[in-house]
Parts: sequence; C-alpha cells; structure tokens
Amino acid sequence: MKNRWYNVTPVAQVNIIVGLLREGQYELALFQLEELNKIPINVPPWLLDLFLYTFGELGFHEETLAILKHRQRVVDVVKRAPLSLNTWHFLLDVFSRDAFQPGIKLIWDHSVTPGHIHPPDGVISNVLNSASAYGDTELSMSAIQELSARGVKLGMHHYEALINVHIQHDDLPKALTVLCIMAKAGFSPDLASTRSISQLLRISSASTDKAIQILHDLKMEYIIPTAAFNVVLESAAAHGGFTIAFDMYRTIRQVCINGPDIQTFDILLQYCTQKKSMHFLLAEMDAFALKPTWSILDRLIRICSMQDDYDMAFTYLEMMRAHTPPNSSETWWLSRGSALALLRRCMQARDPCFTSILEECRRRSLLQERDVKFLLTSAGAQADSAAKQPELLEQDSLDSARRPLSDSISS
Repeated sequence: MKNRWYNVTPVAQVNIIVGLLREGQYELALFQLEELNKIPINVPPWLLDLFLYTFGELGFHEETLAILKHRQRVVDVVKRAPLSLNTWHFLLDVFSRDAFQPGIKLIWDHSVTPGHIHPPDGVISNVLNSASAYGDTELSMSAIQELSARGVKLGMHHYEALINVHIQHDDLPKALTVLCIMAKAGFSPDLASTRSISQLLRISSASTDKAIQILHDLKMEYIIPTAAFNVVLESAAAHGGFTIAFDMYRTIRQVCINGPDIQTFDILLQYCTQKKSMHFLLAEMDAFALKPTWSILDRLIRICSMQDDYDMAFTYLEMMRAHTPPNSSETWWLSRGSALALLRRCMQARDPCFTSILEECRRRSLLQERDVKFLLTSAGAQADSAAKQPELLEQDSLDSARRPLSDSISS
C-alpha cells in the first residue's frame, strides 16, 4: 500500500495488526504495534488487551509484561479504560502457571494485596511455589496469609515451600521451625520434606553442629519430628561417617521423644560396614517394632556381602523375594550396587549361587554387559593368581635353598 502511495489510516493499521495476530505472525504484529504506538492516541486499549491475552496464553511473558506496564501507564495518563479484573485474573494465572516471578510480583502487589482480585487456591499455590523457588519470603508469607484468611487447611506442600524459601536465605532456624509446625499441624514430614535442609547442611560439618543445637532449643516449645533429627543425622553421616552418625543416634531420645523411625535406620545402614553394628541396629528396629523395607534389606545384603561369613545375605535375599510391589508381577530384587557386591563375594568363595543370581540380574536388565565382563574378568584374574601362588611358593623355597648360609649360621 505504501508503494502505491496509499495512506494507511490508524484504523486500517489496527485491522492489519489483528490480522497478523490471527495468522500467527506475532513478531510482525508486535512490530506494527510499536509503529502504531508512536502516536499513542491511535492505539485503542482493547488492542493492547488482545495482545495481553494472546501473548499471555502463548507464554511470551517478557513481552506480555512490557505491554502490561505500558497499558498501566496509559491508564494513569488518560484516567480511563482501566484493565478489567478478569484480565488481571488471567495474567496472574498464566504467570503463576509458568513461574514467571516478575509478572507474578507486579500483579500481586497491584491487585491481590489491595484486595481487588481474589485468585483461586490453585493459583495461590502456584504463586507460593514460584516465590519459594525465587526465595521471595515476603510474597511467600503473603500467599500463606491469603490462604489462611479464607480458612484453607494448609497441606504439606505449603509448608515445604516455606521451608525452601527460608533455606534460600540460609535461615536454618526458621526452616527447622516450619518443620516442627508442620508436625504440630498433624502432618508426618519425611526425608522428602527435608531435601532443601539437607543441601544446606551438607555444605559444612559446622552446619550439622548448629542444626542439632537448634533442635535442642526448639524442643522447649515443640515436639521435634523424627524427620528433623534424621536430616541432621544424614548430614552427620555424610561428613563424619558411620561412627559419628552412630554416636548421634544414641542421643535421639534427648531430642525426639517419639524415637527413631525406619528412615533413621536406613540412613545408618547406608554407612554401616560391620556385622556387629548391623546386628545392633536390627535389634533396635525390633525394639521399635519396625519392619524392614526394600531399601533396608538391600543394605543388609550389601553389608553381609562384605563379611567372611556371608550366608545371611541369602536369607535377606529370600526375605526380599517374598515381597511383590503393588501393581507389579515382579518381586523385590537387589539394587545394582548390592548385586555387584554379592556377585563379587560369590566369585571369591566359588559359590555356585553366582550363576543363578547373575541370570536373574540379566533377566531384570539390572546389569549391563560391561558389568558382567568386569566380573568375569575379575574372576579369571583371581583364578590365575590362585593358580600361580603354589608355583611362587615353590620357587621361593628353591631360591632359599640355593642361597649361601649366613656367617652366623655357618660358624
């Protein structure tokens, strides 16, 4: 049209932009909008709203936020055509869906905090998760207050988001306090609830010492959940090994009146290598009426495979195979690490069970061919070493006989 000296009126240019949006030529449509906006009076508010809905749904959040800010500046100047509440709802929904924190923060401060809009519980949960990921404590607390004000019972995911946001700021006391509040609210936190705390504690052993002292302080006000002790125990084991963790375990009653749970023993057995310690932990489990899980049995098999007398490994393997997971036709079986440990031990002892265990591992696709080759190569090397040992001893004896006697003896 320009080549033919036709003048494009603002109304025609608006229609062209709408057509470009309809055809999916979004970059060109945005360029034409910028051209039209050189004379702002030519841009009708509904066209900006159309861009907000189109780009918002497509996930072009940076562009959507820029248009939204421009739309608000226009409203502030002309004092008319404010953005509808439905549009604010829509934008908060799509921004929170994709955890677009800058957009969430703007809409929350502009429309939610003053009470102009009241987003659904699901949108607030998305806002909370986004604020937690970005470490926005203020927004996280505001989202929790919004849910509490409408009588919503907070769930574990709400508390876990709060724990995560405190950890983002290295605030270990508040994170452990939220864990205690979660337990007080009737929930049973587990290791999954404490992963962000675990990451902080693994930075240094000093963090572990600080955490156990915080728990001692909190027990004056709260009943400490076992999960709180377990995450500190896990860190102690990672930094100091089994001995340090075992010494800490002996103090569990001083911190948690409820005592250990199955995850406590799972942590300890992960680092245990001695048969005596293993039997002690099993006796403790019996005392607390705790039944071994797949993970516990797998760790027991690994520990037994490290001993001279490894017969108990097969007992635990039979216990494992007596369980079938729900919705599965396969019984429990060894992990790759425990399978390799038991197979190595069977090779060392020339145990005929080696073949059946290896075949089952192959059937379950647990071991790769390189694992099998390594095992068989190791077995061959051990056999060669054992065969050469008598020859070496005999040769050494002959060499000794040929050597002259020392002066002290010959004299």
